[in-house]
Amino acid sequence: MELNNPSDGNRYERTKEKTKQKIIDVAINLFNKQGFDSTSLEQIAEKADVARKTLYNHFPAKETIIIEYLQRLVRKRAPEVDRMLQEHADTRSRLVAVLNQLTEWSKEVMTKDIFRVYVSYQMQKIMTSPNEEMQRSGAKNFLAEIILLGQDSREIRRDVPLEILVSQVDNIRVSAGMRLLTDPEKFTAHDYIEKSVDLFLCGAKYGSDNNR
Repeated sequence: MELNNPSDGNRYERTKEKTKQKIIDVAINLFNKQGFDSTSLEQIAEKADVARKTLYNHFPAKETIIIEYLQRLVRKRAPEVDRMLQEHADTRSRLVAVLNQLTEWSKEVMTKDIFRVYVSYQMQKIMTSPNEEMQRSGAKNFLAEIILLGQDSREIRRDVPLEILVSQVDNIRVSAGMRLLTDPEKFTAHDYIEKSVDLFLCGAKYGSDNNR
């Protein structure tokens, strides 16, 4: 009787991963060259030299390719964020540092077209499944970690659900990225992020800080 070789499963996973990465690389290249709307899944499958069924099994929609692409980039840079969290001792400095870094990364890897699709797809998920528990991924995991650290140090209140707090901070990231891509010459991301973080932490009520 033949025993299953454990390496067979590993080989299958490696092949699967190589296929996914090839599809992502080809798709992003096509999106950047000819635009998201002008690129079809069929064209991606042809350029990547994979069967359409294989492509659909991995990515049922073009938008999911972009989401996976961005999530992989964020995961790859997770060690850098971990170092930043250790270097900064309070919630405000952590939020400002990480949001600035995430915005810079967005500028490096996103075009206006890709950013538009990313935001539209995320909004569509919220609108079509409003009662579904929000799943954090990528940048939101970093922000959630900062919020939890802030709660542990009693800098952030605990009576508000974590997902609401994370969403509020993530709105700063999305808004900063959108403005930076739209008007990079006039928009100062760092100043915007600092003021937005202060607003998140201190509120807009008059007299909530020393700037009266």
